[in-house]
This record gives sequence, C-alpha cells and structure tokens, in this order.
Amino acid sequence: MLEGRTEEVAQLDERIHSLRDGAAFALLVRGEAGVGKSTLIERALADGAHGMRILRARGHESDTEIPYAGLLELAAPLLPLRGALPQAQRAAIESAFALEPPTPHDRLAVPAGLLGLLARAAERQPLLAVVDDVHWLDDASRDAILFAARRLFAGGVGMLLAARDGAAPALDLTGLDELSLTGLDTTSALALLHRDASQLPRSVAEALVNATAGNPLALIELPSALTPAQLCGDAPLTDPLPASAAVERAYARQVAELPPPTRTALLVAAALHRGRVDLLTAALRRLELPEDVLAPAEQARIVTERDGDVVFRHPLLRAAVYHAAPSSERRSAHAALGAVATDPRVRAWHLAHAASGADEEVAAALEAAARDARARQGHAEAARAFARAAELSTDPAAQGRRALDAAQEHAVAGHVATALTLLETAAPSVGEELRPAVARLRGNLAMRRGEPLAAQRILEGEAQRAAAAGDHASAAVLLLESSISYTMTGDQNGMFSVLERASASAEIAGGQAALITRIMSMVSRMVAGETATLAGELTAIEPQLAALDLTGLGEPVGLFAQAATWSDPACGERVVELLISRYRDASAIGALPFPLTVRAMLHERRGRWAAAEADAEEAVRLAREIDQATISGFCLSTLALVEAGHGRAERARRHAREGLELTERAKALNLGTYALAALGRVELAADRPELAADWLGQADERARRLGWREPNVVQFAGDHVEALVRVGRTEDAVAALERLAADAELTGGAWAHAIVERGRMLLGGPDEIDTHAAAALAWHERDGQPFERARTELAWGERLRRRRRRMDARAPLERALASFRALGAEPWARRAADELAAAGGTRPDDGPPRGRDELSPHELKVALMVAHGMTNREVAAALFLSPKTIERHLSRIYRKLDVRSRTELARLLAADA
Repeated sequence: MLEGRTEEVAQLDERIHSLRDGAAFALLVRGEAGVGKSTLIERALADGAHGMRILRARGHESDTEIPYAGLLELAAPLLPLRGALPQAQRAAIESAFALEPPTPHDRLAVPAGLLGLLARAAERQPLLAVVDDVHWLDDASRDAILFAARRLFAGGVGMLLAARDGAAPALDLTGLDELSLTGLDTTSALALLHRDASQLPRSVAEALVNATAGNPLALIELPSALTPAQLCGDAPLTDPLPASAAVERAYARQVAELPPPTRTALLVAAALHRGRVDLLTAALRRLELPEDVLAPAEQARIVTERDGDVVFRHPLLRAAVYHAAPSSERRSAHAALGAVATDPRVRAWHLAHAASGADEEVAAALEAAARDARARQGHAEAARAFARAAELSTDPAAQGRRALDAAQEHAVAGHVATALTLLETAAPSVGEELRPAVARLRGNLAMRRGEPLAAQRILEGEAQRAAAAGDHASAAVLLLESSISYTMTGDQNGMFSVLERASASAEIAGGQAALITRIMSMVSRMVAGETATLAGELTAIEPQLAALDLTGLGEPVGLFAQAATWSDPACGERVVELLISRYRDASAIGALPFPLTVRAMLHERRGRWAAAEADAEEAVRLAREIDQATISGFCLSTLALVEAGHGRAERARRHAREGLELTERAKALNLGTYALAALGRVELAADRPELAADWLGQADERARRLGWREPNVVQFAGDHVEALVRVGRTEDAVAALERLAADAELTGGAWAHAIVERGRMLLGGPDEIDTHAAAALAWHERDGQPFERARTELAWGERLRRRRRRMDARAPLERALASFRALGAEPWARRAADELAAAGGTRPDDGPPRGRDELSPHELKVALMVAHGMTNREVAAALFLSPKTIERHLSRIYRKLDVRSRTELARLLAADA
C-alpha cells in the first residue's frame, strides 16, 4: 500500500487507462526531493499499465554535457521504426543519436521525429513514456521531450514525467498538466514511519514528521541516522532541515562508515556517465582497486547492478557521494574515467573535470566535443563545452575564439545574460577576422534586450570598419542585421540608408547576401509607397527563390511573399507556399510561424476564412511552443482579425490584446500595428464604433509614424473611415479618407481605390451614392477580396434605404448577405439581414450553423489538407503525426460534417481548400 496517495494514484490510473480508448496525455509529477514522485509512478504502472509498451529514461546529473543522451535512452527501442519517418526527421534522429555523422537539420526536427516514433509505435499497442528526473536531462533531450509532450495528439500515447521542485534549470512547463506532490499528512506519515521503525516512541515519531514536513524519503532514511538518545526521546532532534539536505546528510553518514577503497569506488560510480559497469570496472582497475571493492556498498543497499549499469538506491545518494568528496578525489575519479571512456565526447568532459589548471590538449578535445554538439543541434551543451574549453585554454587567441563560440551557442539557446558575459571575455582576445562576428552577436543581443539604437551603433560601426578593410561580405551581413532594428524604431529614412549601404557592399561581395539585400530594399520601398513601380522587380526576383537553400531565410523571403500580395497576390501565394512546403519537408517547425501567418493573411483577404483561421491557429501554437514571443504577437493579431470577422468577440479581443502586449514589450512598433487594427475590427464587429475609432486611430497614427504609404500593409483604413462616420466625426473621417486617397494614387492598389470610393459614398451627397458605389465595385472586381466587396454592397444598401430607395437597396443587401453568410461573417450577416428586412425584403432564416464551425482548429487543419487532395500519410508528415491519428481525426470530421467520403469533404470545403 502507498501511504497517503490514494487520490494521486487514482488520477494516474485514470489517465493510463484512457490510453486503451485512444486518448493521449502528458502529465508532469513534481515535488521536492524524496516526496515520492518515482514511487507514485511505479505504483501506477504496476496497477494499470498491463499490455502497454513502456519506454523509460532517467536524467543523471553526470550526463548533462552530452546532447540527446537522455533521449536516446528513451527512444532507443523505437529506432527500428525510424524508416517510416519523413526523410528530414529520420536524418535528424540519426544525427542526434550519433548513428550517422552530423548533418544539418532544423533544431526542432528531432522533437518532430520523436513525436513520429511515438505515434507509429502506438499504432501497434498503447504506449507510455516515463521520464524521471527531467531536471537532470541534458538540455537537448529535455527540450525535445517537453516539446513532444505539448503536442501529444497521437491517440494511445501517454507521457509521465517527474521533476524536482527548485532544481536547476528552471523548466518551462507551459501547456503541460501538472500533479504537485507535497509531504504526507500526519496520519499517513506516522503510518509510514511506524512501518519501518515500529519501536519509535510516539513523541519522537511526531517530531520527525514535523521536522521533515511529511517527506516520505526523509521519514524512511532519517531514523537510521539518529543517535540512540534521539531514538528513545532523551535528546532533541536537530533543527528542521529541507528534506533533501537532511537525507543527503543521512546518506553521507552511511557512506562514511564504509571502507575507504569502497568510498573511492562509489565516487567513481557517481561520476560515471550513465553508470556502465564495464567502464566502471576498467576505471577501478586503473586505480588498482580490488574487484570486490563495491561489495560492502552492495550489502548496505547503496548500489546494485541492473541491466549492465551501476544503480544507486536513490539519486540523492549518488549526489551525496559525489558532492561530499574533496575536489582532489573527484578529479582523480574523472581522470580514471577519462582514460577508459570510449566516446570521445565523454572522454573530453571527464578530462575537463579532472583538470586542475589550463591544459591546451584537453581544451582542444573539449572544443571538438562542442563542435560535435553544435552540429547535432545541442546548442546548450555546445555552449558549456566551448565555455569550459575557453577556461582551459593556454593560448589567448584560442581562448577568445572559444569564448565567442560559447557566447553564440548560449545566444541560440536563449541564455542572453550568459552570452553577454562570455562576449566580454572573448572581445579583447579575438583576432581581426572575428571582430565582425563579435559585433554581430553584440548587436543581436542588444535588439533582444529592446535596445535598437545601441544595436545600430554597434553593427554599423563595425560594418564601416569592415568595408574600409575590404571585407564587404561581413559589412553587408552587419548592415542587414542593423536593418532589423529600424523596423523596431520605425525610422524609415534610416532603413533606406542602411539598406543602400548593405546593397553596395553585397554587390561587391556577391553571393546570397546580394539577393537578400535586394529583397529587403524592395520591401522597404514598397512599404514607403513605391509599389506601383516595383512590379518588374517582383517578377525578376521570384524565380531565383526556388533555387535557394531557404534554411534561415524565412523572414526576408516571408517578407517578400507578404509584399507581393499587395500588388500580385498570385505571386505572393506561390512564394509563401514554397516556403511552407520547404519547411514542412525539413521538419523546420521553428521557421513555420511567420510564413503560416502571411498565408493566413492572404487567405483572409481572399475570402478563405476557414483556411485563414487554421493557419493562424497553427502559427500561434507553434510560436508559443518554441517561445517566439514577438512573432507570436504577430500571429495572435492575425488570428484575432479572423475571429473578429466570425463574431467571436471575446476570443478575438483576448488574442489581440495579448498580441499588442507582446509586440509592445519587444518595442516592435510595426507588428503592434496589426494588433491595433485587429482590436479595431473586434469593436467594429461588436457594434462599438467609439472604441473601434479609438483603436484604429492609434493604428493610423502608428502607420504614419512608421512612414507607411502602402495601405495594404495593414488594411485598417476602411474600418477607420467607417468607425469615424458611425460616431459622427465627419471631419476626421474626411481627413482619414484624404490620406488614403493620396496613398491609393501613389501606390495604385485596387483595394485602396475601392475603399476610397466607398468612403466617398458614405460621406458624399445623395446624388453621388450610385456613382461612388459603382466605382468602388469596379475596383473590387480587381482586388479579389469578397469580404470588402460585401461591405461595400452593405454600405450602398444602407445608404439607399436611408434615402427611402427601399426597392433599389434590396439587391445589394441580398448580395451582401449571401457573401457574409458564405464567409461566416456573422456580425455583418446579421446587420445585412436587418437592413434587408427594413428595406422590405424577405429576411431568410438563419438556418443551421455551418458544419465546419463544429470542427476544432486542429480538425479544420486536417480537413482542409485532405480537401486539398493530400493523402493521410502526407497530412501526417506535414503535421508531425501518424497516419492512424489522421484516420481518427477524419472519422470525427466526417461525423461532424455529415459527409461520407473525401470527395464530399472536398466539395464542402472547396472554397477554403
């Protein structure tokens, strides 16, 4: 019986049993050391996991330097299934696990591959992955496992994780269900204590319960560490300690009673990478210790041998052995292990721990291990290896180079403060050839801290020096990096200037930088209003993109796609489809949020609202999972815009406000404009024009401050004019319309011209209504935006009805109503229906809700892909799931939509597919 955990066992039992019904779950059990996390999980497995496949892994404090060591332990039994994975995921898995030489891959391809392996294994029988001591996993393994845990859509897959409270590093547990364990209640704690120490007086037992706060491990281990006087109650207990410290002290006393050679052998075992007996035996032989040296420790139940590994009774016991030993003895243990280690990475780390001072040979070995970790996308592990190699360096130049490498890897891993500290170490020692790399990292980190002006000084100063020295390739890269900071400050003139200099250097240097600077310059010029003159530039650049390796180019190529939609939506769609296809094929999950959002914006404008919502929802989910806060704000704003169109006001308002908060925090003024526009649309749809006018006024002010002359960048101008008219701010509406008319004339965009004519219809006299309406509709024929056309029809019908031309009003109102209903634009459909009834027309019944509204965002994504003609296997590969999971989704989709075949599904969703 497990004392005091009846409710917790029941919770785990329920989740484990649900796997047999095709459910999926991920649960993190957390609590202080010794509180019973592992025991609880083992009891739940024993009670309910019969007939399931169990995968196991455990983090070890000694393993944190080797990337994917923990993940390999978990996934090794599934490796025979890797042939069923998409090629990019299979290659990433083989690279990460050192089954093949390192190959370039996206850092999230390994987590995607893990998801694929789990899903495919679950097709045969329910599968449960159990990972203990998650806090001691290497960073690459921990990130992959937590990423997979957040995305467990595959039926029949469960994850049980256990982590210690307060242990470093702090875990990002966003999106995970948690079960928090605390100490046992007094009754249960006393029952546990008396089970193993039945002779304890009641007063001593109660004192122990109070001193340990009911920690089960402390209750089991501490009685053996008490003096005879304390055991009988004649002497008081020491002051209360944190349970882990008290247990470690008790363990240290147990170890201290062993013979010195056994203590030495235990120290070697505690320092050993993953506890392999053969390596331990070899190391003990080098130390000239007898073969039976560990027998006393085995008799004391401190260690045991299991499946070829040396296993300590509890991880705290292993930690107590290691940390209680003097540093000189720890170095000797690592030296012995380094001499016998077969993995060069493990050997390098043991030798590094054994070093008492600078050692260039060990530093070189550790640098090689760092480069291997970096090549396998283990950036945090690479950072630590480079940093330790720098500490051990005897050559100042090598020390600077290694410190710079460490700073770069820490930056990739998201450790900004550590990266800055290492950069200060590196800067004085690096050679001239590395100065641009130091400046680029400094500038990048300054932008991450929200200091764009500092970034400009750093990057452009070094670019000037590099260009003067003839290093135009570095100058172009530095100036391109600086151009990003101008989007943060909204300094359009500064942007033009820095891109002009970048282009000059890039043309001299040649290569890919020339094309990227050309794209960035073109986008900036289009934003500033030169769209009408750049059609030829778009046509010339597009064919060159297909030949590029798009890895790492998602932002500039995504910006090209977005800009293309302003004048040539078909071109923009081709480019964004290319980006998304390439990134899905490469399992480059981290690169997807931006192009998915661009495609969502395109879908929204072209009337494919279901597809827009599916893309925007996926982009938000991915951006959150990989902690891309600023891009997440952009994605949220786009999702909010679509939700506002559907009339889901509360959700849209919440998402838009979150998007605004994230972009403002990052000082990304340009992206914040999308959030302001979305908030305006929310309030306009909710029939609160005063609030809409306020939000849209802020968007207008922001756009002018940023120097935006292309109205298509964020299409808020029509909403702004309408809101101002509806609240009676006629002069402000006229001024806003005049600004839009000037921009429309400058850029030549069909949408902007249509909105100008609609605004003139709203503000003009009764004799001008039909003229401006006809002109607006003519422009709408060219802009391809059905929602905007329907709004013009609605505005025309409203004005005609108010001028008592009820018969004339009915036709545009009927067309508007039909369009709004086809889009699912419920607020506008209600408004059109009310106007039609007031004009004497027949108000049609609302009818049943559209079937697709019954689908979850994830089901909608699957349905649209299938409707587009993709097979189950292709959909599974794109969404990092198994074909069986897609089959289950399709069954639910067919049931909800009342269709029986892929053909019927495609017909129903044809407009959005």
